[in-house]
Amino acid sequence: MNNQEILNKAVIALNNNLYCEKAMVDYDGDIPYLNLMGKRFLCVVKPNLTLGDMTEKCQPTDKEARILYVTINATPKMLEVAKLPDVNVLDCAGNFNIQYQLKNGNIVLMLANKGERPVEEKMPKAYPIFLDKGLKVIFYLLLDRKNIARPYREIMEETGVAIGTVKNIIDGMVYQQFARVEGNKRFLTNADRLLMLWATNYGLILKPKLLQTRFAFRDEEKRKNWKEMTLPDGMIWGGEPADALTDGFLTPGEFTVYTNVPASTLMKTGAVIPDTDGDITVYEKFWTGEDRENVTPAILTYADLMDTANSRCIEAAQKIKGNELKYLL
Repeated sequence: MNNQEILNKAVIALNNNLYCEKAMVDYDGDIPYLNLMGKRFLCVVKPNLTLGDMTEKCQPTDKEARILYVTINATPKMLEVAKLPDVNVLDCAGNFNIQYQLKNGNIVLMLANKGERPVEEKMPKAYPIFLDKGLKVIFYLLLDRKNIARPYREIMEETGVAIGTVKNIIDGMVYQQFARVEGNKRFLTNADRLLMLWATNYGLILKPKLLQTRFAFRDEEKRKNWKEMTLPDGMIWGGEPADALTDGFLTPGEFTVYTNVPASTLMKTGAVIPDTDGDITVYEKFWTGEDRENVTPAILTYADLMDTANSRCIEAAQKIKGNELKYLL
């Protein structure tokens, strides 16, 4: 579907779920605006919308209008983020979260619908680069822009992905314009967009498969002094604690640990106990190589924070993107 088809289909799906005044689209030049119950929304159409897209500031020329992101399929986390002021989303299936807030904070319009089945779109046949193995390879390529130029065999050794699959993934990246080939050299392209898509798909596809178990701190004192807890060898902090240790922006509410040793090793700290509802989540470490100090690489910290759909965490993720990940922009 092109952008016009996406917008048309989404507005029809929206109207099918409205029991009162229907929405209509008009244009200011080539720019589409949705008129809904006397309020105006600038339509930003993105077929493959990401959480990163939704956190970027976009100012309509009509100062009274609000931004409405229109996409083919919105994820549950996107619908959660759309609960924030000035962030609205609508998809072609009829899932939406739309509100209009006045400058004084009063909300005069609030509409929501979720649970509609995703729209199945026929895509051109290409290697699925955002499945498990593709996510591992792309993670390595995003760590350093020069990595994509390395021999396939070296990428295989660094990622644990078969050499033929590595070639297929990079060919798929070229097909989707995330890489280009000039002579015998390969280069990353659209790295900013690739980062956002990697982070979104990591949270949806790979991360749930890496989940091992959960723990809780033994008491509030242990939780308060979590920085004093020395993680066992083979374990490092991710997500909120990784950000807190890196720049001190966050006070962690949830704790993420990545490990390449048995999760039960964490018990040796004496600070935690097993708890299926605990706020310490342990994931399998999926990459190789030495890690800086005791926190995950900035790309993974960014992805974990974006995966929370928490406004404070997303703000922290954007700081990481603008600082530590500036080389990808």
